[in-house]
Amino acid sequence: MSNMVLSARDHGRPHVHWDDSANARFSSCVPWTKVNDNYTYINVQKQVEGPASLLSFWKECLKLRNLTKIYLFTDF
Repeated sequence: MSNMVLSARDHGRPHVHWDDSANARFSSCVPWTKVNDNYTYINVQKQVEGPASLLSFWKECLKLRNLTKIYLFTDF
């Protein structure tokens, strides 16, 4: 039985937390695996809306990268 737990792929594929609604809006039914308790404050909606979020940071980085061709066509 312990081998089954170790080989399960579910631990590496958590639910996407879309927002802070029930079941993180992953499903309208109760998912068969538990939704992480932090879905109320770590979710896609918060990332999209937050100006200081990680998503916003990377969007700004991509904007800066695309301003200058040297960043687009350079080998590092």
